Amino acid sequence: MEEPTSGLQEIFVFIGSPSDVENERRIFKKIIDEINETTARSKGRHLSVAAGEYAPIGKSRPEERIIDKELKKSKLCIFILWKRFGSDTGEYSSGTEEEFNFAMDDKEKEVMLFFREIPKGSKDDPEGQLKKVLEFKETVKKEKKLLYKEYKKPKDFEKLLRINMYKWLESLDRSRSNKIDRDIITKSMTYDISNEAIIEDKNKLEKDNINILIENNKVPYFSTPSNDSDCILFADIFGFSVKTYFYSNEIMTLEKLENILEIYYENFRKDFQFKSPSFLISQTDEENGMHYSWFGYGYKNFIKALKEREKRYSEAGIIRPHHSESAGFIADGSTHIFYIAVLPEVFRENSFEVDVGFVFENLLFDNKKYIEFYKRANLDLPEFIYDRDYEGDVINLRQKNLELKPEGLISYKFDADKEDWVSGIICKNPFYNDKKTREFLSRHEKIVVNLRSHHPLKIDKQYNLEEARIIQIPYGVFGFKILNIRGDW
Repeated sequence: MEEPTSGLQEIFVFIGSPSDVENERRIFKKIIDEINETTARSKGRHLSVAAGEYAPIGKSRPEERIIDKELKKSKLCIFILWKRFGSDTGEYSSGTEEEFNFAMDDKEKEVMLFFREIPKGSKDDPEGQLKKVLEFKETVKKEKKLLYKEYKKPKDFEKLLRINMYKWLESLDRSRSNKIDRDIITKSMTYDISNEAIIEDKNKLEKDNINILIENNKVPYFSTPSNDSDCILFADIFGFSVKTYFYSNEIMTLEKLENILEIYYENFRKDFQFKSPSFLISQTDEENGMHYSWFGYGYKNFIKALKEREKRYSEAGIIRPHHSESAGFIADGSTHIFYIAVLPEVFRENSFEVDVGFVFENLLFDNKKYIEFYKRANLDLPEFIYDRDYEGDVINLRQKNLELKPEGLISYKFDADKEDWVSGIICKNPFYNDKKTREFLSRHEKIVVNLRSHHPLKIDKQYNLEEARIIQIPYGVFGFKILNIRGDW
């Protein structure tokens, strides 16, 4: 067993799995080595593998030795299952199940559970092993104590595990003592701010609503099939690259999420006239192998869409949804992008895992207003400022000479305006499923094209494409992208 580098904090990571996922076990150890050579060392840590193969021989049950010698000392426990469940231990139907239950009962441990997809028509089920795996999976799903992750092939597992391992390592940083870490973000700040959120007039918060018009009817959001479940959000943000960001994370109710959005609007509306606060929700219909997205503007419509999940599924014809949705919300505040990344749990009525954060092109020296927002919203103050360079990507579309036929319009009207103005159109995506086109541009069947020049609603125009810009929102609960497709007439 590898010895940790001298002077580094040793953290044990346990892996529990039957014999049919040996490829995944090798990937696990590869990623542990990768993290140790890069991120962990810079944070003063060393990750060590803990597994049953390291448990000493003795008179007690093998499973007891594994738990006593390897599992108890581990901070993170990773379990992987495919077609085999393992052998009966006398107390549990398999050693993996006994290890999993022990880890789940220990509140100090983090647990990740992965299932490799079962091939369709699989008949290879020695001693009812596959049946036991499926029964265990159904039990985890019903108890709703843990969100498991599924993947198709070992290479997909590698990508999934790498993302989640780095997220877990970041979570260790966020749990350090507040004195050292919070000084990073709160240097020279004052905290004489009330935790009470006072919303003066909710009706005025979105008075400059952007409207979606489908066949001349206003709708709160529209739906579109897509070829992938990743969240790519349409928005009119131009020339923004992410240099710095911070966020907090917690499980909350829909009511608290709505209150946070109201406080953000009330806190920043005076300084910034938001261009297009927008959202997108993604879901997969596992029965039909289809993906769907719902897009709209404004926090009120965002909350409405989250509340109307069953209605959205019914209209889309979704039979068996994935265990969670992914939802992103952004507001462009000139010097920042405010973002919310949400994982609404389908099998849990009112429980949402939420990141609430800000991204900047340049580090702000005065963060008082942002600290005030977190305090008023009754959120934990972010413990870190992250420096991560996400450069925007631009694709020139002028040479395509594509004319667009609108199926819907994006319109707005400010208080001083006498008429509505068109700022964007909804149309069929000319690149949908085109393998020669960048994947983020070819994902949705319908797209929003933001117009460089706006025009009165009553005037018809002929539209064409100009360019597409993509901006990466950092990983937290999950990462999502902002796609700005620009056109003109």
